[in-house]
Amino acid sequence: MPVFPPSYASKEIVKQALTEQGYTSARAANLDNLDATVSSRAAPADILVDPSVKIDASKINNNLDVAVSTRASPSDILSDPTYKVDAKNLLYAQSPLEGTATPSDLDVETTVVEVTPGVPAYLEGYIDASALESGDTVVVKWYVKIQSGGDYLLIDQQSYDGPLDSPAIYVITAPATYGLKITITQTAGTVRSFPYQFFLRKTQ
Repeated sequence: MPVFPPSYASKEIVKQALTEQGYTSARAANLDNLDATVSSRAAPADILVDPSVKIDASKINNNLDVAVSTRASPSDILSDPTYKVDAKNLLYAQSPLEGTATPSDLDVETTVVEVTPGVPAYLEGYIDASALESGDTVVVKWYVKIQSGGDYLLIDQQSYDGPLDSPAIYVITAPATYGLKITITQTAGTVRSFPYQFFLRKTQ
């Protein structure tokens, strides 16, 4: 189809359409001039003070050059209840439970670590049994308390004869709220010392 140059009739059609949309010569000066300086246009402050926009300027911090010391610190986030962060429930937030367990004699059950989480949690960690030699035997047990003020119940136990090819004994318990305990008992050989490191893992 051939393309004809715009005619007077087509111009009138465009003019009529603009008029129907509310265009008038009086309003022409209010049309946005893209060549105008930015300062002559609406500023962010105009938007922020207009109640219909629903923006509270006081809630906006747009000064990126402000000193870091004036901004919120991690401790503010953890202590301010408005942030909805409970520091005690953060995974790995607690320092490791570590030390050395040394039985006083053979067949004496010795507590390695015992905790009362207060929330659903479990223990995970390691006992270093590299001191075990030929003829040494140890038994590692872990217990759970399922009632407030109740007794510990045995979950499981494992026996290890020295020397061990892999001397780091890995232990992970089931979750509990009222109490978890891990013990070690040397049943044969020369009494040894057993370094350990455990972590209390929160499940929620």
